Amino acid sequence: MLFRSTLQNVTTTGTQTYGENATLNGTAYTTTNANFTAAGTTTLTNNATVSTGTGNVTFTGAVDGAKDLVVNSTGTTLFSAAVGGTTGLSSLTTNAGGTVTLQNVTTTGVQSYGENATLNGTAYTTTNANVSVGGTTTLTNNVTVSAGTGNVTFTGAVDGAKDLVVNSTGDTLFSGAVGGTTALTSLTTNAGG
Repeated sequence: MLFRSTLQNVTTTGTQTYGENATLNGTAYTTTNANFTAAGTTTLTNNATVSTGTGNVTFTGAVDGAKDLVVNSTGTTLFSAAVGGTTGLSSLTTNAGGTVTLQNVTTTGVQSYGENATLNGTAYTTTNANVSVGGTTTLTNNVTVSAGTGNVTFTGAVDGAKDLVVNSTGDTLFSGAVGGTTALTSLTTNAGG
């Protein structure tokens, strides 16, 4: 059984490592080019920003809470479990310059991934809000993106020998090649957008 850390704002020059379940009551978790790791589940009780410069960010367990989560890292950002699976986040944003790897993500607001994204999950869902990937997208599973009336934008190339379904009655935009390096198994968009 994992115990729980409950944290307000934290600033370190080196790493931040939380080996147990973590409740983030603060708004800012900042390192100076060092890693941030949450090994257990993470619960957001405030809008939170994790900033690590060139350091990596790893959330090993599920991340839940009806709040905004922003991750600023030019290193590797890894979500190893579902985000918003129990309580959908208000939004999830990652900055440009690094990479992000994601399992399933559920938000009531936007999902904005500024860098290259690897989609290991099967479902990326918003409540009538935009989903965007600023870099390339790699599929490792059959993926469904559901944005309601929100727009869906893939700025970079999309590759992976998997099915991609995009459900949106807003605009769907693929700005780069789809399947140019590794052909998709199928690409489906719904009616209405």
